[in-house]
Amino acid sequence: TSSGSGSITVAGVLTIDSGDSLNAGSKDWNLAGSGSPFVITGATFTASTSSFYFKGTSATSVPSTTYNHLIFNPSSGTVTYTLGSGTLNVNGDLTTVDLSTTVNIEANTNDPVVDINGDLTLDNGNWNASATAAMNVGGSFLNNLGGSFTHNNNTLTLDSSDAASITSASAFYNLTFNNSSGDWTLDSNITVERILTITAGTLDGSSRTITLSGTTGNPFVNGDTFTSSTSTVSYTGNNASGNTVV
Repeated sequence: TSSGSGSITVAGVLTIDSGDSLNAGSKDWNLAGSGSPFVITGATFTASTSSFYFKGTSATSVPSTTYNHLIFNPSSGTVTYTLGSGTLNVNGDLTTVDLSTTVNIEANTNDPVVDINGDLTLDNGNWNASATAAMNVGGSFLNNLGGSFTHNNNTLTLDSSDAASITSASAFYNLTFNNSSGDWTLDSNITVERILTITAGTLDGSSRTITLSGTTGNPFVNGDTFTSSTSTVSYTGNNASGNTVV
């Protein structure tokens, strides 16, 4: 167990071997190595209230395990961080930090399930989503400052239990809101290329434009509450099989 606050820097590889365990405590863990700087082999890792910073400046593999806060923060260059197979749980926030670098998060190679309980913030970060595995964000979705989100024809589910906001210059494929306590507000225009679904919760369009380009015939499924405010909903898809439900 790592006790107390402060930080620990690992220049090479942090390894938890079979039969061992690591409780990360409340520390900031700075993993400066590239390649595979964090290796868990049949061991127990407990994130507690720690923050893990991946700072490698060349291609880096990131094990899919349970983190508290997960931050991608290279000091230079354009770096691709490839998420490992399995399930990536983030109890807090996942953030890419803009330090005049470009961070690429690759989730489509090993197709991990991604479950972020807090905010996903992409500052100069590019997220390449899995084409098959589920992705849930339990806080705000903030695609800022030149970041991008590549949906790969998959569904993003927002399941916040509180107030949250959405900012994204990148299009979504299927975008689903699903928590009866959730209250989402658009802080930018958004585009949904297939189906926008409010399963449970409230979506406030604010003063933004929602572009629905889906061709399914029913590109907006509202099962709970949509507050239009002064927003614009633009249906641009052409349903070749018939009419579009509005």
